[in-house]
Amino acid sequence: MLLDEKMMWDGQGPVFLGKYDAAAGRPDMGNLTKVYQIGCGTSALTTTPKIETENINETCTGARAVLASRISSRELGVGLTAIQFDSRAMATAFYGEATAVAAGTVTDEPIAPTTAVGDFIFLRYPNVKNVVLTDSAAAPLVENTHYAVEDAATGRIRVIALPGAATIATADYEFEPHVHFSIFKTGLVEMGLIFCGINGKGQRARVTVPRINFSMGGDFSWIGDDNAELQLEGQALFASELQFHPQFAPGFGRVELISAPTP
Repeated sequence: MLLDEKMMWDGQGPVFLGKYDAAAGRPDMGNLTKVYQIGCGTSALTTTPKIETENINETCTGARAVLASRISSRELGVGLTAIQFDSRAMATAFYGEATAVAAGTVTDEPIAPTTAVGDFIFLRYPNVKNVVLTDSAAAPLVENTHYAVEDAATGRIRVIALPGAATIATADYEFEPHVHFSIFKTGLVEMGLIFCGINGKGQRARVTVPRINFSMGGDFSWIGDDNAELQLEGQALFASELQFHPQFAPGFGRVELISAPTP
């Protein structure tokens, strides 16, 4: 793109997230590794550069007029709002790290002895099948007579009846693959971002911010009439390993603009 080429930016395009790794990453890619696309339903991506200054007053006249200003801080705010996302991006918003759980088998998972008729049991793993409950006399209970698997996807079981004075002791079952993450598992979440944008005239932009301390920027609505928005907000962090890179110096990010293809 020529320096005097004009543009009106009504951008769209895929957004990618990755982890900053100065040892394993490539400086020309902002040292980002494990890069993945967040989805195709990103409704907003914003960057807010800000420089704060501090005045120095003169002392010669007694008027304390401003003699000079100096930069006291540089900040780059980053905001991302997505309607479509994957489990990795969702885990990031909840200060977690998504893990793929392989299919498996559970034997003798203990059930609270106080579980009574009408109670609900949620098994340790979701996405279950072939569930068998055993009572305190080591006898298997009968599905749809003593218990009902109401929702296999969430591992929810309802107790219908119990034989005599017996209580439910254990559960055996199989579970299918699923994704798991723990809230607040990682503490502060640091990610990098690459945006591959295009406007209505076909002009392109590539924006790379290697280090951002992301956190959830608003509520995540688990129940609602509209699609939930996943909002990530944070500040760009100084990447010391890139401070002398010809494209990233002084170490916060880069923007590259590309002309539309010639017809």
